[in-house]
Formats: sequence, structure tokens, C-alpha cells
Amino acid sequence: MVPALVFFLNYTQHQAQGTSLAVLTLPVVILGSIYYYHQCQKLGTPIDLKVVGLLAMGFLLGGLLGSKIALSVNQDQLKKFFAIVLFYTAFKMLKWDTMVINWVKSIF
Repeated sequence: MVPALVFFLNYTQHQAQGTSLAVLTLPVVILGSIYYYHQCQKLGTPIDLKVVGLLAMGFLLGGLLGSKIALSVNQDQLKKFFAIVLFYTAFKMLKWDTMVINWVKSIF
């Protein structure tokens, strides 16, 4: 969503990241969590709400600190960092990391 907001709607990197977080928070997180909670209850594998609470506190702190850091970073640097994260994620999802490691091992 972030790249689409930047390229198609001419949002700044900061605007796009903030918009993405806001969009995901209400419909996706809340509704998805409620659905999973009920389905896991039915399957006999309930979600541990104590763990949810502990992780949520960590995410609150991480989200606050992360947003402060992101907003303090220059737009161009933030875009480059975001692009590197996207490229790394794609690299891993395509399993190119394993391919490169195997190729290097075959050379030596």
C-alpha cells in the first residue's frame, strides 16, 4: 500500500506510512483478531490473552518509538530504507537467498 500511495497519489513517504498504519488498524486488525479468536475457541486452541496483552504493550511502545524515529528521518533516506526492506523481503520470499548461498558454496 505504501508504494502505491507514494507513486499514484503523490503522498510523501511519511504520509503514506501513516495512512497505511491507520487503514490497517481498524478494519484489518480488529476484525481479523475477533474472527481468529472465535475460530481458535471453536478448534480448542484458544488465543492466550495474557500473551496478547504483553505483546500489545511491546507493540505500543515499538509503534510510538518507530513513528518518532521515522518522522525524524529525512524523506529520501526513509524511502531508500523502505525500498531496501521491500527488496530484502522479496529476495527472501523468492528464496533467492538460498540460491545465492548454494551458488557461492558451489564455487568454493
